[in-house]
Amino acid sequence: MEQIINQDSTIPSEVILSVEKIDRSGSTASTSSLALPLPEELSTSLVIRTARKMKRLKPINFSILRWNLFWLFLIWVVVALPIWLRYASNCLVTFYVILVVQCWLDLVWLLAILFSVYYLVTLHYGMKADHRLRYPQNSPKIYHLLILTIYKDDMEVIYRTVDSIAAQSEASSVIMVLAWESRTPDREQRTSLMQERYKDVFAHLLFTVHPYGLDNEVASKAANANWGLREAVKFMFVDQNHQNIDHFMVTTCDADTLFHPKYFESLTADYLVMLSKQDANIHRTIWQAPLFYNWNLDQSSFITRITGLLRTTMTMGLLIPYNVNPMSCFSFSLTLAIRGGYWHPQIFMDDVGYLLTMMIGTQQRIRIRCLPVPVRSGPTSGETWLKDMHEWYIQVRRWGLGKYYK
Repeated sequence: MEQIINQDSTIPSEVILSVEKIDRSGSTASTSSLALPLPEELSTSLVIRTARKMKRLKPINFSILRWNLFWLFLIWVVVALPIWLRYASNCLVTFYVILVVQCWLDLVWLLAILFSVYYLVTLHYGMKADHRLRYPQNSPKIYHLLILTIYKDDMEVIYRTVDSIAAQSEASSVIMVLAWESRTPDREQRTSLMQERYKDVFAHLLFTVHPYGLDNEVASKAANANWGLREAVKFMFVDQNHQNIDHFMVTTCDADTLFHPKYFESLTADYLVMLSKQDANIHRTIWQAPLFYNWNLDQSSFITRITGLLRTTMTMGLLIPYNVNPMSCFSFSLTLAIRGGYWHPQIFMDDVGYLLTMMIGTQQRIRIRCLPVPVRSGPTSGETWLKDMHEWYIQVRRWGLGKYYK
C-alpha cells in the first residue's frame, strides 16, 4: 500500500512517496522483478498493473557454488601459470602454453587500447556537439526517470551528483527519483534539505522509501532501484495520467556520479532518432557512457589511480564494444524495464544483474550502445593503501558472491 505525504499544492513537482506502511500479506510484500507474460502492445493499464503486481520470490539460496566463480577459477589458473607450469613433463609444452596465453593477452589489450582511442575521439566531438540538432521534427517530449539510490551516502557527495544533473541542458525533462532506504539515517531531514534545494529544478522531484526486510529480498541497490522505479511509474501513469510509455527513459547511477551537461541531451537525441526510424533494437538497448573513475583521483593512492585507469580502459575497450555488460551508470527505455521485469531484488549487482534480468525476461540479447559524452565516478578507495586493499576485497566479494557483507 502506498501513501503520498507532504504534497504541497503550491509545488506540484514535489512528491514524497512514502512506503512506511506496507501490507505484507499482499502481493507487494514479496517483490520480484521476474517478468510477467506481456502482449506486444503495452497499454497504460498494463503498465500500471505491472508496476503494482510482482511475482513472489522463492527463498534465497546463498550457496557459494556459483557459475560466475568458475571464471574466477580460470583466472587464478592463468595467474598461477608460473607456479604449476614448471611441473609439466615436456619443456616444449610449457613454451607453447606460455606463448598462446601471452599472445591472447596481448591481443585483448591491443584491441582494448584501440577501442579506447576510438571512443576518446568520439567523446572529443560528442562533448562539443549540439545534440538537439539531431532531434527529428515534431518529436515528442522525452522524460527521463533518474533513479538515485541512497543509503548512508554523505550529503555533500549527493549534492555534487544531483547538481550535475540539475546542470543538464535537458534538466526540465528529468524526473528525479531519490530512492531512500528506510534505514537511512536522518532521512526526514535529508529529504527536507533536498526538497528545498531542488524544488524548482526538475520536471518532478520524487522521494521513495524502500522498506527493510521484505520477504526473500537481498539488501542491495538493485532491490531499492526496483522499488523506486515501480513507485515512480505509478506516480507518472496514475497521478500524472501519462499515456505513452515510449516517451519515458530510465537512468540509474551511483551516489558519487558526475554527469556531463549534455548527457540527457545526447541520450534523447539517440533515442528519438531510433524511435523515428522504428529501430527494432530500441527496446533491446542499454546506453552506456564511458566511465572515468577520476573523482579526486589526484588525491588518491597509487593503487586507486592504477585501478581507476584500468577500469576506464576496460569500460571503453571491452565492456561497450563487445556488449559485455553495463557498469554503474546506464540508461534504457521504460519499455525494456517493463518487459524485462524491472530489477531482480535477489541479485546484488544492479548493473550485471539488470542485464541478465532483461535477457531472461525478454528472451533476447541486449545491446550495449555508447553515449558520446563522459561520466565521472568515484573509484574504489580508502584513506590508506591497506584500506584500499580492504575496500577492493569487499568489492570483489560482492561481485563474486552477489551478497553484501558489512
